[in-house]
Amino acid sequence: MSNKEFPNPLPRGGMAPLASTREQSIADSVKNAVEFQKAFPDIDWKGGVIEPTINMVFDLKEKLDPATREKHEYLVGQMLVHINESDKAEKSFWEARECLVGHPDLLKQFDAIYIRDDRPVSVMLKQLCEALKLKAAMVEKMGSDSGSNVAAGASVGQSEETVKSGTGDDTSV
Repeated sequence: MSNKEFPNPLPRGGMAPLASTREQSIADSVKNAVEFQKAFPDIDWKGGVIEPTINMVFDLKEKLDPATREKHEYLVGQMLVHINESDKAEKSFWEARECLVGHPDLLKQFDAIYIRDDRPVSVMLKQLCEALKLKAAMVEKMGSDSGSNVAAGASVGQSEETVKSGTGDDTSV
């Protein structure tokens, strides 16, 4: 499988691109989410969203072979692209999850991020869609999206240049 087979279609707006370390990536994303945190002070964005997502992204890069990682990233990207089409988004979600079946630690992280509290996947996708729309509206209101960002699911953590090129390869990490 090559990067060309699984171009990454992630929408812009979300966490900061990955830095060279987990810690720096988390710090950058926390800075990038300041306005979102202000809008929702009761949500622990750093501990509940940013840290688990960044940690999973780094673990995916470290533990998956490139072909599996690219396929997983592509499928998560497809989930986000089709977030308004629940059947397509959910199909991509389950296929992305299936990529991790041979890696119980990664599967556990994925489930903790996306299907925590035993909520149905359809509910998670609806909530994620609403959060992404709200983030986009906030970014638009602020007049910019802080440059090169990736989607909150972003859990994929690729730079804007990587997403635009569709290579699926981010050599910054």
